[in-house]
Amino acid sequence: MKQRIMFNLFDLAVALHKNKIRKKISLTLIGLIFLFSVSAQCPTNIEINKNIEATLKNSLLSGGSKLQLFYELKKQTDQCKLTKDSVYAKLLYILGLYEYISNKNYSKSIEYTLESIKVNYLPQKSSSKAATIKSYINLGYYYRYIFQYTQSLACCDSAIEIGEQFHLAPTLILEAKTSKAHIYFLTGDFQKCIEESTKGIELAQQEEDNYYHIEFLIQRSNALFVQRKTAASLADIETVFKNTNDPFNLASASRIKAKIYESNGSFKLANTYYIQSVNYRIKSNDYALIADDYVDLGSLYFNRLKDPAKAKRSYNSAIEFAKKAQNFTSIALIYINLGNLNLADQNYSEAREYYYKTFQTLKIPQGKNILENPVAAIFNTIGYTELITELLSRKVLLLLELYKQTKEKKYIDAGIQTALLTDSVITQKRHQQLGEQSKLYWRNQTRDFFTNAIEACLLANDSRNAFYFMEKSKSVLLNDKLNELGASAKISEADAQKEQFLKIRILEEQQKLNELTANTGPYNAQEQKFLKVKEELETYIKSLEAKYPAYYNYKYADAVPTLESLQKHLAVNKKSFIHYFTNDTVAYILSITATDTRFIKLLKKDFNDEQIVEFLQYSSNRELLNTRYPSFAAVSNKLYKTLFQSLQLPKGRVVICSDNFILPFEALCTDAAGRNFLIRDYTFSYAYSATNLLKPYNAYEAMGNFIGFAPVSFQPALRVNTLLNSASALNKSADNYSSSLLFTNTTATKSNFINNIGGYTIANIFSHASADSSENEPRLYMQDGVIHLSELQLLNKPATRLVVLSACQTNVGKNATGEGIYSLARGFSAAGIPSIAATLWNADEDVIYAISAKFHEYLSRGMSKDSALQKAKLDVLTTNLNSEKSLPYYWANMILIGNTESLELSADSNRWWWITGIAVAILVLTILIVIKHRSGKSR
Repeated sequence: MKQRIMFNLFDLAVALHKNKIRKKISLTLIGLIFLFSVSAQCPTNIEINKNIEATLKNSLLSGGSKLQLFYELKKQTDQCKLTKDSVYAKLLYILGLYEYISNKNYSKSIEYTLESIKVNYLPQKSSSKAATIKSYINLGYYYRYIFQYTQSLACCDSAIEIGEQFHLAPTLILEAKTSKAHIYFLTGDFQKCIEESTKGIELAQQEEDNYYHIEFLIQRSNALFVQRKTAASLADIETVFKNTNDPFNLASASRIKAKIYESNGSFKLANTYYIQSVNYRIKSNDYALIADDYVDLGSLYFNRLKDPAKAKRSYNSAIEFAKKAQNFTSIALIYINLGNLNLADQNYSEAREYYYKTFQTLKIPQGKNILENPVAAIFNTIGYTELITELLSRKVLLLLELYKQTKEKKYIDAGIQTALLTDSVITQKRHQQLGEQSKLYWRNQTRDFFTNAIEACLLANDSRNAFYFMEKSKSVLLNDKLNELGASAKISEADAQKEQFLKIRILEEQQKLNELTANTGPYNAQEQKFLKVKEELETYIKSLEAKYPAYYNYKYADAVPTLESLQKHLAVNKKSFIHYFTNDTVAYILSITATDTRFIKLLKKDFNDEQIVEFLQYSSNRELLNTRYPSFAAVSNKLYKTLFQSLQLPKGRVVICSDNFILPFEALCTDAAGRNFLIRDYTFSYAYSATNLLKPYNAYEAMGNFIGFAPVSFQPALRVNTLLNSASALNKSADNYSSSLLFTNTTATKSNFINNIGGYTIANIFSHASADSSENEPRLYMQDGVIHLSELQLLNKPATRLVVLSACQTNVGKNATGEGIYSLARGFSAAGIPSIAATLWNADEDVIYAISAKFHEYLSRGMSKDSALQKAKLDVLTTNLNSEKSLPYYWANMILIGNTESLELSADSNRWWWITGIAVAILVLTILIVIKHRSGKSR
């Protein structure tokens, strides 16, 4: 990104790049001349400023030479005890700038820039608010370069706040806003990038600043494209083409337009615009971005046009420009692509060579051969984790192919070890990310890696590691959220700053390591320094664990349960567990019992998502079930055979951990005629992951056993139907518990819901809900308004152990790869509630009320949740055996997600306790009367 501020980091960096020093002048001589001119007496601040400007303008000096002279000026200023005014702040600012330009010393850059800001905040006339804004902007860049995005955003916000507060420098405010939007894009929070860019566009138009108007349009267009909003993205790009002649911006616009056409299948147009981007970019002399353009063009040839020869030529062109730019990460990316090209052509030795070159380029010691891996600690603090993940993932695939070719066990063992290392890098990347959107994007990007890792485990017959990788691919963000909820302590500001300082030091040592040749004496010595700093950080983290255990657990603990620990749980509870993992072309099933595992692979010809879609279309449509029941029975039976029968599980309780789909397994038919459903032999429950299932929840004390909400009728603006029988149904369910609180009709408000639902062991909602697979949030209706999925996070420390959502589509929503469906049910789980009973399609009012009533009856008797729901459904099914209501549409709608244990209710919840209590009281009273009567007779 080009900027227009005099002391801006990018302008000075470009200026230094363009100034070619033709004469070698001794730094010592220059220093002597300089010092002679200022050492006769203490200079004034004005003279210091003149010397600063003279040094900046001297094209004969290198960046390092200038830095030393700036240090001499600082030394004189300090020795002469000159006033720490705006000139001194300027000097500190420039020291920070040149520490970056000359040494890439981020800690010094940050230190001096912070000191510059501090000086400008002093209560003196000469302090400069505009200079403070510049300092915050550069500080934001430094933090961004070390991947400290939270701090970088805070700096942008500070710059904007000062500028707006004092009505200063709109150009600087625009610069800070573009940087902020870019950070959101880098972290994958594309919606925030769009929002910030949209606000920036408006401000740029108000200020009639076409430069930043174009910058924001490009930012927004790029984010819109990633979100697959191609029409809006293209509209922004067309505006860019109409309003600028700048080659740099035209190149960026052409590149985005090429990506849009590529995504639409217009490959020839994509090719045209990629080439156009290269031609524009050459005019701007930005070699690093030219290299990136050629990489995109090569990927088009390789992945879309199936022309490996042209792809290779493009990658070779990319290498030339990347080397001119001295951009080692671009070179590494190109080597990976060349390796991928050879891997696809089964040129395994060539692929191996390119991957090895990538390790060398990144200064990462690979080892003597393909079977060895770098030390895991090296990856813990590097910033280019996406590149490393891609490299290690491709290495896993290469090892898989070598195993298939040779059948040598050493390759598959090395493949699994490489996959475990890759997973640790992925985990580190997730720790660096800020928002959920960025994490979701990254989860999607790593899907193919987990497929290869699980495939390696299948080939090795390694169920233990297969279980590990399946767990690491499931509901990671949900577990993060639950860990966060459990964090009761906070880190102090001082501790946070120290931790950050250590991370910066590690990064500096890592970068020094990157500049050395691997497996040499200097490299090995520097590696020890790096590992020593790393150990220092780890030691400090351990001290934080003692001081803030919840903080440590949330930020760094990613342990998943072992296969053995799950099997122990299954043995105690007499359950089986099934893991499903699906990708576009393959599915894996791992079934687990207390004593055994079974591992199955399904190709697309055996199973695909269309079968599930068809099954759900029948199950959720009573008319289709009535008119085409044989077709439903056929697809139901097919799914039973594919997904369940071959696992040979014992009859009883089964936990389903599905992947990118959810269906009521109890409605699968064991016969082609559709007469026998699995519900009669199996008790099903569902889990987001085994980690989630086994996670201990916070046990907050409940005020009572049952809370219920039944709005009955709704405000006209909500446009939903009245539920006439909901209040009476709610009362019937509540009758099973003596300590209850009910909100019906006009008391079933949004406010009462948020403020009260978390205080009771069981919560039941009889209402409407709506959801679809779009970006719209699932919604739950109260009498006076709507509760959105995101608002469930308002629930604070809920004591609720079970939420029963007797409404429509409460387990429907947008599907996020690896995370499952973002539904109301998941929202309650993320709020810390361990068990949710939710619906998959529009419920029949009478039947759902009947099932709910029976469900609560059995829960109050102490039955486990899954067994109580199964028995409630069987009661309804048996009652309606020969009627339409025996169809799965009516009874298979509700499923149980999460913990299945019986509920611990307060003693007065069971009406039999009251009967027993009354009986005991009568007995005691009778005894007292008899004693008194006998006492009277004796007198």
